[in-house]
Amino acid sequence: MTQTDQELEIRSLKAQLNALTQVVLHAVATLEMNHLIHGPHLETELRKKHWPEPLNDEARSAMNELCSLLEGARNRRQALEQERETQNHPES
Repeated sequence: MTQTDQELEIRSLKAQLNALTQVVLHAVATLEMNHLIHGPHLETELRKKHWPEPLNDEARSAMNELCSLLEGARNRRQALEQERETQNHPES
């Protein structure tokens, strides 16, 4: 099965979007870790965004997914930080 030019272009655009998404996620996480932004507030504001139809439903779904990824990363960082604190200051 050969791919049409349109299928190749869509595949390329998906790959580019995925790469851009990773850059944004890493940038936001870095800003948050350096206390330059408040992640939960940013997520709340991003989840409120709306786009023109017919894109709104898909765009909001994608934004919610990205916000969930940011929240998950924050939770993992906090858990690791708590674990390090426990290892550095055991209560014995």
